[in-house]
Amino acid sequence: MPKASRNNISWSLWDRLKVLFTLPYEMAKMFGIISKGRKIGGRTDGDNLHYSVSSNHSVDLMKSVKNAHNVSFSAVALSCVSGAIARALQNNGREPPKMLDIGYALPLVNHPGGMNVHMLATITELPCGAENSVDRLMKTHEVLRKINFRAILAAKALHDFLRLEAIIPSRLLRIMMMRGSNLGPSASVSNFPATLSKDFVDGLEFVDIFIALSSSTRVGLCISSGGVNGKQRFHFLLDKSIFGTESSAMKIASLYEEELEELLKHEYTDNQDFV
Repeated sequence: MPKASRNNISWSLWDRLKVLFTLPYEMAKMFGIISKGRKIGGRTDGDNLHYSVSSNHSVDLMKSVKNAHNVSFSAVALSCVSGAIARALQNNGREPPKMLDIGYALPLVNHPGGMNVHMLATITELPCGAENSVDRLMKTHEVLRKINFRAILAAKALHDFLRLEAIIPSRLLRIMMMRGSNLGPSASVSNFPATLSKDFVDGLEFVDIFIALSSSTRVGLCISSGGVNGKQRFHFLLDKSIFGTESSAMKIASLYEEELEELLKHEYTDNQDFV
């Protein structure tokens, strides 16, 4: 399985001191994003949820786009997700926002084993509306590239700070969290790495995997990905009303595949032009 690398950071004493000064700025940025309000609809009730899943495609497809445009794998995945959302909005006659507010999971290295959620969660803005699919991909890569050392350190410190909220009475904490979630983010994204070889449990081979992540807040779109044996799926759990009409919500996974196919088409065309 691929290893987490973005957050492979050693904490020196100087790094920890820097966090003390940068944390207020990083927190202000996150709260600034949330305070603008979500760009798409939120969750209404549990009866209006829909689960949409993409086909089981090869990881090599995304690697092909990654190598052709010299971007990160995460940039390809997140750009396809943003592109699917943009297509869904356009299908309903709505202009996609230039930037989309999302909650983004950053995996950590050195997982302790067992059933542990070993990650950081941050809120950022990713390009959504763009001139074309390649333009969105390159802008997404730039945003991820600028999630720099300072921002990751601050996210780690923020994670520890949020753990202190456990001392707040649960009834008050729930009110605080629900009021915050009324503003945003528009979507949450978690990318689980796909294994690159066959996996077995009790002598039986894993042939496929399905993931469904939900939220107790008003986040109307929860996206996850994962897979086995060099293949992966993207999974969308969403409120059917977030784009305005149900039709686009019901086919969000196919819109993701359309975006990936568009990037693959550009990759092929670019190579032909190069030759």
